[in-house]
Amino acid sequence: MLAVLVGSVAAIGIASAIVLYWPMASVAGADPDDPEQVAMGRMAYQQYCAPCHGAKLEGQPNWRIRKPDGKLPAPPHDQTGHTWHHPDQHLFRITKNGVKAPLAPVGCFATYGAVRAKQTALCKRTE
Repeated sequence: MLAVLVGSVAAIGIASAIVLYWPMASVAGADPDDPEQVAMGRMAYQQYCAPCHGAKLEGQPNWRIRKPDGKLPAPPHDQTGHTWHHPDQHLFRITKNGVKAPLAPVGCFATYGAVRAKQTALCKRTE
């Protein structure tokens, strides 16, 4: 009886770990060192992201202050923002799904790669 109880608890623990941590797997396909992917992502960023986040990743003014509707303005994706604080998988999920899922899955990886490439270049310049 004790062995069955221990086995059940272990199985529940393993299943819980898989369910909780599976989404945190690395983002396959996003490669900021792939020039073709970065170019494609740059075009997708200009079309889908720049209207809110800015053509130069600068975000909207007062991005830390909630608007009357309770939403935050689009944050910058440059070195002044907080994007680099988040794990890649979290950023990919936001890019892919967003609030209104603005991108098709094909464009998601490329946009993500372009943003990461720009962030990497900006960070290297400020080091």
